Amino acid sequence: MRRLLTEVAAPIASRPITEITPAEILDLLKRVERSGRREKAKRLRATISAVFRLAIVTFRADRDPTIASKGALAAPNVRRRAAITNEKRLGRVTPGNRRTSRQLNRNTCSVITVDQIFRRSEVMLKKLFAATVTTMAVLFGSSLAADLSSIKEPPAPPPPPLWTGLYMGINGGYGGGNITDSLSVISLRGAAIVSQSNETNTTRTGGALVGGQVGYNYELSNRFVIGGEVDMDWADVKSVSYGSNVTNFAVGQNFSGNAFQVGLNWLGTARLRVGYDLGRLLPYITGGLAFGELSSSNFSYGVTRLIGFGFFDSSAGQRSTTNVGWAAGAGAEYLFADRWSLKVEYLFTQLPGIIRNEVGLSVPSIPLEVSLATNSTSSFNTHSVRAGLNYHLNLFVPAPVVAAY
Repeated sequence: MRRLLTEVAAPIASRPITEITPAEILDLLKRVERSGRREKAKRLRATISAVFRLAIVTFRADRDPTIASKGALAAPNVRRRAAITNEKRLGRVTPGNRRTSRQLNRNTCSVITVDQIFRRSEVMLKKLFAATVTTMAVLFGSSLAADLSSIKEPPAPPPPPLWTGLYMGINGGYGGGNITDSLSVISLRGAAIVSQSNETNTTRTGGALVGGQVGYNYELSNRFVIGGEVDMDWADVKSVSYGSNVTNFAVGQNFSGNAFQVGLNWLGTARLRVGYDLGRLLPYITGGLAFGELSSSNFSYGVTRLIGFGFFDSSAGQRSTTNVGWAAGAGAEYLFADRWSLKVEYLFTQLPGIIRNEVGLSVPSIPLEVSLATNSTSSFNTHSVRAGLNYHLNLFVPAPVVAAY
């Protein structure tokens, strides 16, 4: 083909490609066709067309003049012969017999063996499979990519609940408040009322609280933590007053004194807690029942001397009781180790007050003088702030569920 191009296309080879006309191209092709090489003429036209297409894409030409010669060339003469597949007619022909193969090629005969049929079929199937895969990748690549992008990795299993489980610990702090004390006294001499008085005082209470607690937390999926706690504290929250008085007058002298005490001996609560998990920090609110022992006592005396004579009076009373009230507060707990936490808590408790009765005597007195006194306190309110240390047993924490994929 290269020699043919050199011989035939020499007249136009040195001319600019944009000046070559379709007529000149057709004249070259006809000269080759008239020499009996029709197939060569078709191939020469295809080669010249490829040259012009290259010139077009490289901006050296703007048209392909071979298009005008399409259909102007005669079809090449094709001699068709039947394939010879009978080896007995041509002798034994095998793929390894190169001489026989060359002779058959010269005689334009073809012998097809079974081995060659399978080899050609295998090559065709491989080409067909590769073409099918390429076509599917082009046609369905975008949809497959969209489907693959929608397939996500399985989500990581949630971490185990941090606060779920049983705990116990110790606590200590300070509590105090105000109480109102009312005292009513009636003095009787025989059946007659000698005197009657009423007195009201407001005093402050305060003291230490030390004890322990046990509780259980359960953490929900939304990170809220609910639970319950029971605590018991020894208490020394009380109000104590002591007094003495000396009165001098013209004919004598009076001495008097008293010792009064009211307080909380121990305090316990049974409360619900609701908090929110902030990691290692758990703020919470709490509320429930409060119960504790209140005690009240009083001792008073008086001595009067009149011109050598002496008169003495005294009264005393004591009572303790266990009352039930309510409690409410808030706090925060911090998990500083795997099983240890510190907490700070404010708690308000209210218990019903206590009523105490007293009996007093005055001697010598004819008839005998008796005094009856009733002492009552208002509700015993306590504001307390406590710190605590808890150890978390985590006995009932379920193991985290890990999904298998």
